[in-house]
Amino acid sequence: MSKPTKAELTQRVARISELLLRGASRAVICQYVSEKTDWGVTDRTVDRYIESATVTIKAGAETDLEYETGKAKERYEFLWNKALSTHDYREARGVQKDRSALLGLEAPKRTDITSAGKELKGYAVVNPDDWDDGD
Repeated sequence: MSKPTKAELTQRVARISELLLRGASRAVICQYVSEKTDWGVTDRTVDRYIESATVTIKAGAETDLEYETGKAKERYEFLWNKALSTHDYREARGVQKDRSALLGLEAPKRTDITSAGKELKGYAVVNPDDWDDGD
């Protein structure tokens, strides 16, 4: 077969990405390409498609935290204003609580499971089963 165009290559990698995201193994992908497409490529070429798809998937996983936080803040602002304009103060309070949590404005929640509220003095706990008897 002739070399695929850039558009065809992009479509192939996108199809492989879909298969990977659905949990398909290399063997399943190779079988799919062999039986269900007219690509006419070798397993090695499929491996290159898988590599490209993996890079694409990893790039999608990288998030711009500042951008996503800004987007979330704006959404909360929109919801808060909408709740106030409809006099839904319960919803407004819930939105404010969620927005405060996003921004880290709430006091940290602490769960004391070891000392019943008493100060710990730096004791170490050792499991006797882990002791080395010198055997």
